[in-house]
Amino acid sequence: MRRNKKSSGTSDIHTKNLLSLYHQFNVFASKLDDIKSCALFEIKSKYSSSLEKYDNVFFEECLEDIFAAKNDDDFNAIIKRFDEDLLIKTSVCKYCGLDTTKAKPETVFGSDHISCALKSDVDESKSSSRENVESLKNRFDTLIFYMKELEKKINELDK
Repeated sequence: MRRNKKSSGTSDIHTKNLLSLYHQFNVFASKLDDIKSCALFEIKSKYSSSLEKYDNVFFEECLEDIFAAKNDDDFNAIIKRFDEDLLIKTSVCKYCGLDTTKAKPETVFGSDHISCALKSDVDESKSSSRENVESLKNRFDTLIFYMKELEKKINELDK
């Protein structure tokens, strides 16, 4: 029984071409993950200072939309949309949760009220001061204990 040469596995030209394309696709697919990782890093670098309190959903949406862009104009429109979305999302004080878009510019630093940031800083200072005092007191008590023990040992040796 004779076999038709065209159906004999990798010997026909179309199968060879498909195999070659399959290998190229696998190489491209592995590089695509690297490209996406680099792009995600760039997106996070562009927006992370303004999005400290947001999760990765925003970044993943950016990445998906950017890779769906069909041309440079489409890409620029996507970036502009995300910049505008970011402005809306980041116009909220992270300390009190209120909108800062209508606040006087001299009362806002970034997207936070200066008064809220200062109050938070003072509260943190008070808290750390209390912790420092307690820590020092504990260390001092430990030092006194060891000094008394040392004094006992010296007295025993003198006898």
